Amino acid sequence: MDEKLEQAVKALIEQLLSTQEYVSYLKEKDRVGSDAECMDKIRRFRHLSYELQNLSDEQRVHEGARIEAECDNLCSDIRVLDFMEAEIAFVRLYQGIIHRIIKEIDIEE
Repeated sequence: MDEKLEQAVKALIEQLLSTQEYVSYLKEKDRVGSDAECMDKIRRFRHLSYELQNLSDEQRVHEGARIEAECDNLCSDIRVLDFMEAEIAFVRLYQGIIHRIIKEIDIEE
């Protein structure tokens, strides 16, 4: 990577690290990081979320409500809810930047 592009990437990373979304994510990560039980709940929530996103329409009819109920139960722990909200906010910001870059660059598919 040439020096000018390297500097631009570093500047973008510095800006990302200073966003409210990232600062909030780090705060919540620090809050739950040493609590094994809470981290287990977060891992379980992520797994269920992935499972829910990958259900077929037929599976969603049969399994969707059960998975959503378990997710709701996990998020009744405010630490899990706060962490997941902070993580999702940062990921959306990050994805928005990636999508913008992809949109602006003309690459044939």
